[in-house]
Amino acid sequence: KKALESESSLQVALTVNNKKPLIISAGKRKIELLPEELLVEIKNPDDYGVESDGQYTVAIAVNIDDELKEEGFCRELVHHIQNIRKEAGFKIENTIALSIVSDEHERKIIEKYKEYIMKETLTSDFLDKPGRGMYVKKVIIEQKMIETGMKVTGSII
Repeated sequence: KKALESESSLQVALTVNNKKPLIISAGKRKIELLPEELLVEIKNPDDYGVESDGQYTVAIAVNIDDELKEEGFCRELVHHIQNIRKEAGFKIENTIALSIVSDEHERKIIEKYKEYIMKETLTSDFLDKPGRGMYVKKVIIEQKMIETGMKVTGSII
């Protein structure tokens, strides 16, 4: 047991995963352990995604900071807006008046990324609440209800 524990855990795991025998030194003796005689459990470090292929192992940090979460929220919002435009029968080249109603926290994020949202969705007018003649739809993003309203205001061509 001590001889096995003194071996590199990475080397042991790679050897067993490659279905090769592991040879360890116990004093003056060499002991050959077959892969089926060993139970190897690979645990990823917290906040890391780990993948192995043969002798290569890659780990990448998977923790997401607040700014990245906010950006992801806005990208998903843009995706929903684009789908709603299509659902409403708008043409790709149509510019729109857009309203987004949300909780205070999401409203602050939307305000921070307002220019990005407007550019990606061809929004010419950004309104606080839906106006007359708008196509209104509610969507859920990250477990938050967001109400969008939009109508055609023109065209880029």
